[in-house]
Amino acid sequence: MITSDKYCFPSYLSGIVERFNNPIKYWAIIAGSTVYTMGTTWSQVEKYRELAYVSGFISLAIVLKFFEIPFPLASFLKYDFSGVPLAVLGFKSIKWGVTALPVYYIVSVIAGSDPIGMAMKTLAEASTFIPLVLTYKHLAGRLGFKTAYSLSGVIAIASRTIVMTLANLAVTPFWLMITYPKYYPTYYAAYDFTVKYMPEIAVFNISISLIIVLAALPVYRVLARTGVINE
Repeated sequence: MITSDKYCFPSYLSGIVERFNNPIKYWAIIAGSTVYTMGTTWSQVEKYRELAYVSGFISLAIVLKFFEIPFPLASFLKYDFSGVPLAVLGFKSIKWGVTALPVYYIVSVIAGSDPIGMAMKTLAEASTFIPLVLTYKHLAGRLGFKTAYSLSGVIAIASRTIVMTLANLAVTPFWLMITYPKYYPTYYAAYDFTVKYMPEIAVFNISISLIIVLAALPVYRVLARTGVINE
């Protein structure tokens, strides 16, 4: 015989009873759980999406690295457009851009690039897009787009030219002695050759960094506006 005015329901019926006794509370709990679950899932989707961004732009940079065009003034210097996707990735996140550099270097070397030459190439790209992105983001809120980007471009071009001039003077003579010992048996012979071509090397770095500056942010803005990447 039942002696209490409250019935004891099995646990699997308690949810049903709660639903009828307090429907507002019941559906509020359900809605909150759904939103939380959706938020967790969306966070995971964003992580995978970020990984896809990084992987895609690094892959594009590596592929473009092997489509080279000889520089007319010195054929041993080669144009390629791998710096553009690296710079676009840097505009999305400077952290991603910097993180991409070791992968860009390692995969390119595995694919056949000269380790020393590829190290110089990686340094060249870093000295271009890092000052470009950081300067632009610093100036964008204070100056108009054209002014901010023009100043950022000038700084990026100067950065690459100065950094690579110093790097070539320091590294190239030793690289020539190691790679072509028959033609450059001494440091002085290799250094003289390097100094002789410094004007061509400077013009090359100015021109390739100008290409990257002119292409990177416009490409990024188009991709952001079309929803390919999130700003």
